Amino acid sequence: MKTSTSRFIRIIALIVIAFYFISAYAQSRTLPSLNLVPAVYTVTGGGAGCQIAHVAVGLSNSEVGVSYALLKNNEWHEAKVGSGFALSFGNHEVGTYTVTATNTEGTIAMTGNAVITEIPSISASVAIVASANPVQNGVMVTFTPTSVGGGTTPTYQWYKNSMLVASGVTYSYIPANNDVVHVIMTSNATPCVSGNPATSNSISMLVGSTTGVDNKKVMPNIYTVEKNIVVVYPEAIKYINIYNAAGILVKTVADVNQTYKISMIDQPQGCYIVSLVSNENVYSRKVNLK
Repeated sequence: MKTSTSRFIRIIALIVIAFYFISAYAQSRTLPSLNLVPAVYTVTGGGAGCQIAHVAVGLSNSEVGVSYALLKNNEWHEAKVGSGFALSFGNHEVGTYTVTATNTEGTIAMTGNAVITEIPSISASVAIVASANPVQNGVMVTFTPTSVGGGTTPTYQWYKNSMLVASGVTYSYIPANNDVVHVIMTSNATPCVSGNPATSNSISMLVGSTTGVDNKKVMPNIYTVEKNIVVVYPEAIKYINIYNAAGILVKTVADVNQTYKISMIDQPQGCYIVSLVSNENVYSRKVNLK
């Protein structure tokens, strides 16, 4: 009886051992290898930015312990180790960025790329001219701006003697003697505009009585020839000031002759304001230097 029981127990033990090895073998055949190349994720970020552009670049996900290399224009740029979450490489300049992932089993490229381009910057500036200066008492004068980099719908704030007096594209009023007018232009050009808002040149008004300002006097003839500004005026000229489109004084000439040619060879093409001051009158004229 004991012999039969022992034999039965040994048979059961052999069956259990055999089942264990069969199960282990089957499991080894069905489980995937743990040593795999990195999973493929997607490169994120990119876009356009101002000079110099700095735009974010990243990866949609990452694996712990995997090394992710950021390549700029197919050249190694930097590397980060995966955390199991989305990966950020921070902000970068203009270029095409791709990512590769490396572990002990090999290196594989991630999907897509991040392309960063540059938006050219615009410099905002504004200059103003008066419809007449000097004028008699009671004469209305209109001030007109010429803007650069103003965008599609720039806004204007007009100042008289440093006090805000109006808004709008132009400003008209009856000036008093020695009034000083300027405008501040705010550009809506986005996103890469500098010098915004821009302040114009200032115009000092010369206003007299009916006998104080003679409208029959000959107006100055101011024009450009090549890279020169020519001023022709029959009276003695105290000085001539020349302002660029941003309202910055670029040249001053004192005690000039009745006909005078001012070289602008050292200045770029564009709009300039010529202000002529004689013994009795002040004239401002806009010219285009080509």
